[in-house]
Amino acid sequence: MKVTFKKDKPETGLRSVGHTQGYDVKLKKKVFGRISAPTRLSRGYTIMFAIEKDEYNNDGNKNCPWMWIRHAEKFQDGESAKTWFQFNIDRIYGQYKLHYFED
Repeated sequence: MKVTFKKDKPETGLRSVGHTQGYDVKLKKKVFGRISAPTRLSRGYTIMFAIEKDEYNNDGNKNCPWMWIRHAEKFQDGESAKTWFQFNIDRIYGQYKLHYFED
């Protein structure tokens, strides 16, 4: 299975100060995850992916049929986070029903 990544568009003006770019994570040309760039609070690249809720994976919010899963490990750069996704996509796809976002 092949995962692709789309880099965020760069911010402009004052909003661009201190802003680093993250990535949308795609499978079959549909976004299902995110690699968030570090902030002053997170101190590393963060990996998240969206899944459909079921009886085992449920956050208790009945208003939304999906939820985020956040990987605990922080990565020093975006390339390390991309490598992690590429290495683990088969396991993720087999364990969870992914939620895809419409463009």
